[in-house]
Amino acid sequence: MSQSPATFCVVGGGYTGLSSALHLAEAGFDVVVLEASRIGFGASGAMADSL
Repeated sequence: MSQSPATFCVVGGGYTGLSSALHLAEAGFDVVVLEASRIGFGASGAMADSL
């Protein structure tokens, strides 16, 4: 497993996670996205009830 220094770690590479990562990166932060499956797949917002 490789190590990468980052300011933010986004868990989930669905629409919401990728959008968050993009905005953070555009603001100049170092961002790492962790995704268990394929980037862009999954149900963004499916866990909104638990927030």
